[in-house]
Amino acid sequence: VFLLISGIGLANGIGELMHSNTLSGLMETSAAALGALGIAIGITLAILPFRNSLDSSQLLQTVSSVSDPVLNIIACTIGCIGFAMLMGTKGKALLFSGIGSALTQFVFLAVDSRLGGSSFIATLQGACIVALYAIIIQRMTKIPGLIFRIACILPLVPGSKLYYTVLGAITADFSMFKSQGSMM
Repeated sequence: VFLLISGIGLANGIGELMHSNTLSGLMETSAAALGALGIAIGITLAILPFRNSLDSSQLLQTVSSVSDPVLNIIACTIGCIGFAMLMGTKGKALLFSGIGSALTQFVFLAVDSRLGGSSFIATLQGACIVALYAIIIQRMTKIPGLIFRIACILPLVPGSKLYYTVLGAITADFSMFKSQGSMM
């Protein structure tokens, strides 16, 4: 749940900026950046006691990534629908949450591959899509847009790249730190 705070704040901040609420949008976006910093510090503090017992190269090799984009989008959509169901989302809101999640993941993967692994720009583009999508679906369905923002922002949670960047820093594996950090 803590990982979602930054993504939700970023999407809400962009949504506020799109509604011409500049001050509120800038405050939400700044809070999201501080939340991301807090997450990184929290991960560091959680891993720090175990830094001597971790073999970072073996840990990184055991984690496999889904390389097929279609399978990635399907798996991500199923996960986001499951999360939306846990939040109590039902009916057409659940359907639109799944569609939005797939759209968000598609935009993220398309921008990320086009820019050669620039996850920051891809995440920013994905957050813009989430905010715009939530506004459109909210007006179409009269369902609060926050429901869609929360479910659709899940594909943008930093995940393994953030964790392995911090792990590389803590374990002094600077090649991992550099390779994982440059992809964020």
